[in-house]
Amino acid sequence: MKKIKLFFIARNWLPNIGGLEKSNYDTYCFLKKSKKVKITLLINTGYRYSVLFLIKVIIKSFFIKEKIIYLCDALLSICNPILKFRRKIVVIRIHGLDLTGPNKLYQLIIPKLVNLSDKIVCNSQASKNECIKRNINLNKIEVITPGIEFNEFKNNKKNYSLLQKPSSFFKNKIILLTIGRLVKRKGVLYFLKNIFPHLDKKLLYIVAGEGPDYNEILDTIKNLKLEKRVFVLGKVSESIKSELLNMTDVLLMPNIPIKNDVEGFGIVGLEANSYGKPILAHNVDGLQDLVQRNKNGMLINIEVKNGLIKNYKEKLNEVLKLDSSSIYKYSKSRFDWEKLTINYINIFNQFQ
Repeated sequence: MKKIKLFFIARNWLPNIGGLEKSNYDTYCFLKKSKKVKITLLINTGYRYSVLFLIKVIIKSFFIKEKIIYLCDALLSICNPILKFRRKIVVIRIHGLDLTGPNKLYQLIIPKLVNLSDKIVCNSQASKNECIKRNINLNKIEVITPGIEFNEFKNNKKNYSLLQKPSSFFKNKIILLTIGRLVKRKGVLYFLKNIFPHLDKKLLYIVAGEGPDYNEILDTIKNLKLEKRVFVLGKVSESIKSELLNMTDVLLMPNIPIKNDVEGFGIVGLEANSYGKPILAHNVDGLQDLVQRNKNGMLINIEVKNGLIKNYKEKLNEVLKLDSSSIYKYSKSRFDWEKLTINYINIFNQFQ
């Protein structure tokens, strides 16, 4: 079979760090690794909202020779009118926030341009629902979740030194961990103010990330006198993130629903699973595609306020009973990139 010739455009790329950057890079790497796709890259390694890069994409659209073009997010649909005029096949990836924001003018234009695509790949059912709300053709939509590379089960010796506490401090403690951008939808402030003070004192909470909520999180910890139980590390490197995932007992994803601010999926949850660590998450947006009860974690219904603390305690006890190797095996069976890559290749082959 002839190789698929693909023109791959991404405005979120390394060395920038984030879920989109990782997802785009991994998609490229595994398509290339399959040896079934010949890829020409057009990538942005600078500021993700670079106007110059968007202008470059528009100009390049007049000259692309490949038949099939893969656009890595909704904003790149600005080149769709040119590509469709040139009778190119466009496959576009939708992550959530790239479709739902950031203003009325964006909402007036981008969903219509996305709808010009021949195939629309959503990273979760939540992202698909956002497409449907904006009258995007349902028949064009397919859900393919993000994935990660599952090599071998990672279960190394725990290193507590980065928290500047002796190992004895963590004896008989349960560590919760949240990693991500500290914005309202991530729910860290909500969790600290409304839930964590009411949970067992043996629970410790590590927060790794930066963002607009950072200072208020520090103030909340001080006001509630949680300094001995909550550690805020700021932005961390990939190596430190690996150490954190290894030492934690539960990855906590306490997202709250915010209008037009969607959690598309949550790749860090898969990274936690690769260490055999369970996820405790609120049943919000794309997290419902990520977490399967009693398989790789538990979901908490955040909309039911009555008995929320009791529900948290019960789900936390349940999630701690999950077997590490079973978590790893389940997540690998669903979210391994090598398997997900086949889905992309099948889509591209439809248009060969």
